[in-house]
Amino acid sequence: PSEPAFGRLARTGRSHFEPLWSQALEHGGNIAADQVRCWRILAELAELDVRLGSAGADADAAHTATLLHSAARNHFKGEQTTTGAWLDVTIVGHDPATNLPVGDVIGLPQNLLEGLAVAHGAQLDEDVRAELRALFTALLRSTTETYGAPYGFAGGDRTSAGSVRVLAGLVAMLGELHHP
Repeated sequence: PSEPAFGRLARTGRSHFEPLWSQALEHGGNIAADQVRCWRILAELAELDVRLGSAGADADAAHTATLLHSAARNHFKGEQTTTGAWLDVTIVGHDPATNLPVGDVIGLPQNLLEGLAVAHGAQLDEDVRAELRALFTALLRSTTETYGAPYGFAGGDRTSAGSVRVLAGLVAMLGELHHP
């Protein structure tokens, strides 16, 4: 908060990309699964601006919350497979690209779990937050059934390393539930 250059970088990034993101969500655009990592920055920036009393911060925070909710629903809908399970996947040319060279554990919906937690923490009314908790619960139950292994969660490589990935989303939601 005390470093103007970092604040300016975050705010100019938000002002440039938020209209594009908003339009993509409004028109059913797909989002890369790992974009969730940026949601937390956006949510924290909105919260910071409110705490600092920045002009228009409450309206910006409300708009950010709406976008996060839309993005979470977009992910939830777009990442469910025909088997009913969810997986983190990036859409390329309207088709899922599950073979991208990224560091994520193949299959596990780790980003979606964390994204639902981030959206839950935004300035939303209680009915929407209840909806996000229900989505999180459905996702966690499906993930446990689909990826559960004797000693944790297994990703595409069928090792239990997936547990570490799933844990981040669980901890994020626990934090949100602990501080409503």
